[in-house]
Amino acid sequence: MCKTSENPPEITVERSWVHTGEGFRAELLCTVLADPPAEVTWYQNSFPLSATDRITMSARGNNHTLLIANVQPEDFGNYR
Repeated sequence: MCKTSENPPEITVERSWVHTGEGFRAELLCTVLADPPAEVTWYQNSFPLSATDRITMSARGNNHTLLIANVQPEDFGNYR
């Protein structure tokens, strides 16, 4: 019999605000603790993000990173 946790994942962020400007880079970091491991999806203003030539998403263990290179005006907003 397989037993899994019924608790929701615990998510913590390194910083709740990231200050950047056009042409710079922005790095968002969060830690997700879940059993079994959670599938993480990044959102900008309620829309799911996909990787592009400027936007990369990576995970190392429980640590998840969203990196935006060469920030553009359309990149400003709320991320979760």
